[in-house]
Amino acid sequence: MHPAVGGWKARVQDNPARLLIATLALTFFFAPVVAAALGVHAPTIENRKLGRLPERADGWSSFGVFDKWATDHLPLRNVAINANTSVEHNVFRETPDYGANGTATTTTATGVAGISAPQPVVSAAAIPAFPTVIAGTGGWLFYGTDFRAACNPTLSATVIAQRLARFSDIISKVGKTFVMVVAPDKSNIYPEYLPAADQGVTCTSKAQAALWSALAANPPGGYQDLHAALLAAKAASPATLLYRKLDTHWNAHGALIYAHLLADSLNPQLWPTLRVTPLGDKPSNTDLSVLLGTRQTEEAPVFDISRPGVVQTNATAVQLSNTATNGAPLVTGRTLFISDSFTEASRFAINPFFQDAGFINSIAAQTEFDAFSSAISSAKTVVLEIVERDVVGGQAPILETSVLDHLAASLGEG
Repeated sequence: MHPAVGGWKARVQDNPARLLIATLALTFFFAPVVAAALGVHAPTIENRKLGRLPERADGWSSFGVFDKWATDHLPLRNVAINANTSVEHNVFRETPDYGANGTATTTTATGVAGISAPQPVVSAAAIPAFPTVIAGTGGWLFYGTDFRAACNPTLSATVIAQRLARFSDIISKVGKTFVMVVAPDKSNIYPEYLPAADQGVTCTSKAQAALWSALAANPPGGYQDLHAALLAAKAASPATLLYRKLDTHWNAHGALIYAHLLADSLNPQLWPTLRVTPLGDKPSNTDLSVLLGTRQTEEAPVFDISRPGVVQTNATAVQLSNTATNGAPLVTGRTLFISDSFTEASRFAINPFFQDAGFINSIAAQTEFDAFSSAISSAKTVVLEIVERDVVGGQAPILETSVLDHLAASLGEG
């Protein structure tokens, strides 16, 4: 036996604590290998594809790609996450952090798992860390990116309102009907359930208040104040929740308020023809629990929605079409939704109003500009719905001067 190995073995045997640590280390490194050999493989637990193996074209980034692959394919990882979450919640009364600085590892540019597209990367050294999910009171969970974006602004509220106004002007000047809605964060509508410890609550509430004040003082063309509508509904019926406790989105009650505001802004004859039938509460999956690795369901209200004379002929994630008889009004022509998961969560309520509609995420302005510009150009009506956390700190691509300049030139704005 090599002298160094023998010395290490003697020190471990003489110290029970060292023996325990060594045993745990060996278990950590080799138990997954044994599990894999026995046929136990890593399941997909985060609503995204598992990491891939590196390729030659990855170059130096191969190390990061391999690290992600090794982490994702670790057998029994889901069991470990569930166990850790249980210990953090029940023993330490804390929320485990499975993301980096509040940017969830499950998010993608298209909003997988209902979470909006991640913000552009900023130097980690300049940004305080926020948990991916923040535990509030009464069992409520909040998305950490709400706080991270608000507490680390790149633009002032006044400039944000000005940039949104310019976006509106660009769309309107090329002859499009334009409607703009900012979907409030849950932390804004239900601040009473935020944690007692600050955790960014103070700077977030200040940034949110400044944003809504700036939009109210100088509303962009086509702007509809959904924030005021939701607060009014909450005040009128405090016992009727508008957002979900374990999910970042509004529930069906909140979605109907959005749909009502949208319909009235496009054609006041639309909403009175809608039939809304309550179907009670039913279990629904929750995205914030998924970010904790627990996959909990939550009772949420469900409604049956219909409009006499309107027949849906197509409804996919990116396309919608309806036909109408008996004079039932529709928003005619091509409608483009530049939207996110809040519109996705509201499709049941908005679908019956449009003859022909398409859906694209606003981050496409940065990642797929040609498709983004082309979709706007081919539309008669453009609806911008963007969640508050994407604009409150100024991080959304459509707020960048370079993107706005490019869009104006592409659309041929006069």
